[in-house]
Amino acid sequence: MTLLKDFADQAKACRDLGSPFMGQLMSLFSKRLTPNSEVAHHLLSWQGDTSPTGASVPLRLASALHALVLEGKNGALSDLYPPREVYDETLWSAIQDAFERDRDFI
Repeated sequence: MTLLKDFADQAKACRDLGSPFMGQLMSLFSKRLTPNSEVAHHLLSWQGDTSPTGASVPLRLASALHALVLEGKNGALSDLYPPREVYDETLWSAIQDAFERDRDFI
């Protein structure tokens, strides 16, 4: 699936640019994103180019999650953002929760 590859490519770019947290986040999406929520289904059904030269869906999703943190809309997610190191399972659980709780915002 193209979107999952775009997430994997973005993970590498983030790590190469010195952003391990964003690399971890993008890598999780590339490996674990399935249409098990309204948000995930919408992302995986995206029509057109999802890469950085198109709609840049991976970065748009990362921006939405970061906005939740910056605006104080999701404390659980905020607790996991850098400079903390976080386990994949913990981060993925918070993302899945945000997909449900904050789906309209995302």
